[in-house]
Amino acid sequence: MASSSTAERAPSLAGLQGPRRLAAELKALVKSVKAGHLPGVTEVSLLHDNYLSVWRIKVSSFDSTTPAGRALNIDLARLEAQHGLGFVELEARFPADYPSQPFFLRAVRPRMQQYTGHVTVGGAICLEALTNSGGSGAWRPDL
Repeated sequence: MASSSTAERAPSLAGLQGPRRLAAELKALVKSVKAGHLPGVTEVSLLHDNYLSVWRIKVSSFDSTTPAGRALNIDLARLEAQHGLGFVELEARFPADYPSQPFFLRAVRPRMQQYTGHVTVGGAICLEALTNSGGSGAWRPDL
């Protein structure tokens, strides 16, 4: 029998597909945010109340041990002071056959500077982990 001090384990998602998988992942993510297990993530919500396939995620701080994280935190502090927007809002769109296919992720606001990393003009986050490229860093449904 595990003691009460044992860290909670993530729910088993093996075999879950589509809406059941999304509901389980959303529930686990919201619980982790509320418990403070995801520093910097301040909110996770559905874009439309009964539409599980589009999530909004607000991130207010990034890893300050990296140059890019420090620079982004400085930019967010400046945006907070000037416009009251001290976070990055992301949108995740999940395909009907998730997790067989990767989700689409984009930065909704603030608009990111063009050609400075892995964010396209429209805000899409471009990472191998979100593709079916077949490479070692590509999407893996089992994770």
